[in-house]
Amino acid sequence: MGYNRSKGGTGMRFLHCGDLHIGAGRGDGREEDFATAFLEVAALAVDRQVDFVLIAGDLFDRREINPQALGQASRGLGLLRRAGIPAYAIEGNHDKALYVDRESWMDYLDREGLLHLLRRPEGERLYLSYEEGGNVAYCGKTRIVGLPYAGTRTRELVERLTEEIPSYDGFTIVMLHCPVGSQMAMDNAYLPSQVVEALGEKAEYIALGHIHTAYRHLDIAYNPGAPESVRLEEGIGGEKGVYLGEVGPEGLRVELIPIRRRTAVRGEALLTPYMDVPGAETAIKRALAETVQEAGALVCLRVRGEVSFDPAHLDLLDVRAYGRELGIKMLDLQIRLQNRDSLGSVAMDMEELEREVLSTLWREKGFEEERLVEMTLQLKERILEDRNAYAEIAQDVERFAMERREQA
Repeated sequence: MGYNRSKGGTGMRFLHCGDLHIGAGRGDGREEDFATAFLEVAALAVDRQVDFVLIAGDLFDRREINPQALGQASRGLGLLRRAGIPAYAIEGNHDKALYVDRESWMDYLDREGLLHLLRRPEGERLYLSYEEGGNVAYCGKTRIVGLPYAGTRTRELVERLTEEIPSYDGFTIVMLHCPVGSQMAMDNAYLPSQVVEALGEKAEYIALGHIHTAYRHLDIAYNPGAPESVRLEEGIGGEKGVYLGEVGPEGLRVELIPIRRRTAVRGEALLTPYMDVPGAETAIKRALAETVQEAGALVCLRVRGEVSFDPAHLDLLDVRAYGRELGIKMLDLQIRLQNRDSLGSVAMDMEELEREVLSTLWREKGFEEERLVEMTLQLKERILEDRNAYAEIAQDVERFAMERREQA
């Protein structure tokens, strides 16, 4: 498994990115963040004089995009085309065509010559040349094989693809949009390590997308993460960026290069029973000011402690207005307060409330695993994103139950 020094392809350099999510951030005015990140990726590719760029899914944030998002993607891809750098892409779960459509906006970009879209071939074959409408392309001596997001069929299709990939004297890259190894969650595209290892016998580099923080697996599968933070918590800790791969006489060298992104920080405000409502609001604002180090930041502020008043009386709209005065781009207020005169705590953050309810429900059924809570929340997000995904979700749940029975 891994790079075979006897193979051709030395002197080749490529840039691997994914999960660009162009068009995201409409709700909080952050659309330009994702466009700027993609332009920086393209500029980096030009500056490093790479031979080609890999886009491992989710170029767009959603299937239906507006003209602004299409223009932003076209500008970055146009920069690559003018520099003579081809881009090879697969569709992720966010930019696949709608069920009622036969083509996606990725197909449009392919027709315009802005990228090479590696499609899953129609019919039984899973290894078919790009020129025939398939998923295999060549850039010099490098062979690039792609498989777009396949949901619950990912493992089956990757195993079949592994069998079909013929031997090759040059360098082979396989592009997938799925989590692997320790990144397992309730995701219908997950690949276990043994499948990755088998694929590694046919490829020197597996280019991944889908997870928004960077990781590598078995020194052959690489996931660069989303260059710009799609959700606030992604930007607090954890590496992300793009991978620069270079094949030389000593083999493959891979480097994770961060892309400038909007700063994300976390702070805390501790309230006490001796504070009245105005005093508590002042303490929250003070904590907010101490947390913010620069204008335009994404801020998560946790407000905790015990108070002697009803936390619902806090004027959080005024707190948010103060945050805007400080130049905060996006503010996530997580209220974790206990009323000294009541029996319980007040948590105004819906996500935390959901977690508590789900944890209680799973415990009542005899399960204590936090993983089950995460899976349930992910199922909810998938249903909200795609109302037609019930069949795939049912298969995922069945698969998970089977795994649990095998482990028992």
